[in-house]
Amino acid sequence: MFSLFKKKNKYQDLSKTVVAVGQFLIEDTGSDMPTPLKEFLDPKKLDFSLESLKLVDSYLDEVRKQEKDLSEDKLIKIVLRCGAYCGEVIRKNSKKNRYWINYDHAIVIDPLVKSFEKSVYTFYILFAEPRDFVFPLAKVGKYIENGSEDSLYFLAISILSSDNK
Repeated sequence: MFSLFKKKNKYQDLSKTVVAVGQFLIEDTGSDMPTPLKEFLDPKKLDFSLESLKLVDSYLDEVRKQEKDLSEDKLIKIVLRCGAYCGEVIRKNSKKNRYWINYDHAIVIDPLVKSFEKSVYTFYILFAEPRDFVFPLAKVGKYIENGSEDSLYFLAISILSSDNK
């Protein structure tokens, strides 16, 4: 009965799906592919804290070192899992009501999102009303491309410092 009074999101909330994707970074049993280079992760320290993103940054440093030896499928798994994990850290630590949407819903909310190509980097987007978008999967791609200047930890600190004012 009380669920009738619960505020519903206007757009399809993909949070359950994305939480599961991020969880595969910690425990990949049952996934279609183990997390590539998971020997460089300590799942016991991946607790969705801000500090745990430093560990993901270190993992992505190893991914960068071995990128040329990784297939496209493996790189996509890394982007999805690390991006979902990073977004969940932001979502769990934010005072804003953030949830996950897909690219198609995002462009309905704000057509300017079309300026970003539809790709693995925009597959899941973290959103808060009215037009607050975060692209953690894209940040993972940038980290792999550019290195620590695109830190997931600093992305989260930046977003959360503005969210929690």
